[in-house]
Amino acid sequence: MIRLKTPSTYSSFSPAGLVVSLAVVAFYLPFIPRGFYGDDWFWLEWAQRSISHPELLLTRPIYGYFRPLYMIYMAVLFKVFGFHAFLFGAVNLAIHALNCYLLQALLYRWGQPRIVAVSAGVIFGCYFLYASSVCWISAGSDILTVAILFWLTYALEPLKEQPSLGKWAKVAALCLAATLVKETGLIAVPLSLAYLLLREKNPFSSAHRRGSIMLILIVIVYLIYYFATRTVVDKQIVLSWRILINFWYLFVYQVIPISERLVALLPPRVEVIFVVLRIVALLLLPAAWVWLFRRSNNHVRYLLAWGSIALLPVAILDWNLSLLALYPHRTASRFMYSAAPGLAVLLALVVVPFLQRKSRSRLLIPALLVIFGMVNGAATYKVTQLYRARQRSDQVVFKGLAELRAVLKYCGHLTLMTDATTMKSSPFVAPEVLTSMSYLVVNRDLPVSVDTVLSIPAIDPDSTIRGCHLYWDANSELFRGP
Repeated sequence: MIRLKTPSTYSSFSPAGLVVSLAVVAFYLPFIPRGFYGDDWFWLEWAQRSISHPELLLTRPIYGYFRPLYMIYMAVLFKVFGFHAFLFGAVNLAIHALNCYLLQALLYRWGQPRIVAVSAGVIFGCYFLYASSVCWISAGSDILTVAILFWLTYALEPLKEQPSLGKWAKVAALCLAATLVKETGLIAVPLSLAYLLLREKNPFSSAHRRGSIMLILIVIVYLIYYFATRTVVDKQIVLSWRILINFWYLFVYQVIPISERLVALLPPRVEVIFVVLRIVALLLLPAAWVWLFRRSNNHVRYLLAWGSIALLPVAILDWNLSLLALYPHRTASRFMYSAAPGLAVLLALVVVPFLQRKSRSRLLIPALLVIFGMVNGAATYKVTQLYRARQRSDQVVFKGLAELRAVLKYCGHLTLMTDATTMKSSPFVAPEVLTSMSYLVVNRDLPVSVDTVLSIPAIDPDSTIRGCHLYWDANSELFRGP
């Protein structure tokens, strides 16, 4: 087992980590968004609203989420980049690459061999399971939260040795920032306390008591405000033994992420093999975690604890999971990004030493990392195909509305009509998305409804649009007047 050496003898700068992070940028660059789609429009709408009305930052307008710092973040990006989705995606990717580097730098600083740090960086950076967080602008809150958690980790080291009110204030500010970017950022508080415990410091000793109480008060005040300002019914949660089932299933799912589309392509005999693999993984992965936790020192234990603590907010949601099910009917991959550093460290510290013992070739692990990147590149291409199709359809519709800005600014209500086939596609399947689009076009509330017609009438596209009824012709990708 690879053991840590004295961290103080190591620099936190990792040239190899920088190379891996640049490779991660090259890996994801073809897949980052070329357009907005789905929830992106909601965030853009409320970013634009909050620029003029900052009081909206204290509300919960999007699915009841309370993410004021993320709304400020989106407002700043929107103010700088406008409707250039590629630049939004580039920022997502830059922060993901930074997170990848920070994970490697921590491992290197804490005395792990370079090959372990690099392996963890590649697993974290290029795993297709987290593609939705990197390639979907709305999911950027997960990436930003993890960046704050890394910053928090670096801030905890000097606090452990020489606690002071200023250092505790910095830690508290980072915990609050992570929470206000995304609700799951609340894990910053138990992570901070776990760090002190694992470094053999009592969080409630005389030196740390005031700071620990400060963190607990943040949790209490936040939860009171959060539940007192609910505007919609939150996602259903489970408060029973099913949390354990969900946690166990999702822990294994991170390593064996089988999808319904993949299972549909498999012959029955091959499907049985995947069932056996899942059963084996259900038994071995928790055992590997416990074994590694017991044999490692406290730095590694902290990173393993990170992965487990970050998975708990996902596990409390009602996913209706069964341990032996090959795939979840409701995918949760983008919610798992916060747990990704822990998984990467677990796999790197189990697999790399094993391969080093079994093979004398120094090229085996680099070769496997290259193959890992190639396989995940192909998988990421498949995962993001749907994103690219929806981005294109949303962008075309938004462009059509934007071209009619002069007409729409006089409308009190807009009715969009299309054929039944188009009605089932994005964005017409969600009129709320079209409402956000219309707000971004005319900068005021313009309710939008969608209706279907048997066929789009043949109308001269140059005719004057009368009223606020528009026909969308999917073949010509044009709005036409009545």
